[in-house]
Amino acid sequence: MNIKDLENSIKKVIDILEKEYASQLTSGVLELIYKRYVNAISCITNKDLMDIKISGGVRAYLDSYNDYTCPLVIAMDEAEILYKDILKKI
Repeated sequence: MNIKDLENSIKKVIDILEKEYASQLTSGVLELIYKRYVNAISCITNKDLMDIKISGGVRAYLDSYNDYTCPLVIAMDEAEILYKDILKKI
């Protein structure tokens, strides 16, 4: 697992959000999640991994939507796991 894997995983989450939830990205928990994932790409570009704030996105989504098997939850979970693994190596 490396930074490129994390970046691809984060881009996957952003893609799902933009395609499946576009009308809901201007308010609420989905807006917050979207902003954090977009910011995470900037952090990776700037090599500032400690400023990535994607942890907890799965929990926030599930608290609001209670949909445990949707592709967004699966993608966010993957990104959070990759991020935690990378942080352990820093």
